[in-house]
Amino acid sequence: MKKIKERFQWSDSLSVGVSVLDYQHRNVINVLNEIIDEIEKSNPKKSFIQILLDDLHEHVMHHLKYEEELLKEHNYPDYDQHKEEHDRYRVEISKLRNIIDEDIEEILETTQAFLEFWWYSHIMEEDMNYKSFFEHDGFA
Repeated sequence: MKKIKERFQWSDSLSVGVSVLDYQHRNVINVLNEIIDEIEKSNPKKSFIQILLDDLHEHVMHHLKYEEELLKEHNYPDYDQHKEEHDRYRVEISKLRNIIDEDIEEILETTQAFLEFWWYSHIMEEDMNYKSFFEHDGFA
């Protein structure tokens, strides 16, 4: 079975400047890594993967809602665009949650793609856009 070369590790350089959001981001990454760990076992259990996918779904949905409320409360100027990005993530995480009927290799590839999508596109690009806003706003 194909292995994912590297797990994502949290460091302060990845912080978006809001501790509760950083905490939520770490939780999402941790669950994604747990899914990958289970998939890469010699005998992965689909039932456990489904539990982890459900957990991931719950973490992501909670995070997106919380982040949207925070951005709206602080009148973040790019709120509408950021919410559109979140709507795309809601669709993707729902798809990921429903792939359990696929084979393990497909689950691994889809999970890895989501991990990269979530990490690079969302946290490292979209969320980093509000870091200076919150610093300037005095919230961070």
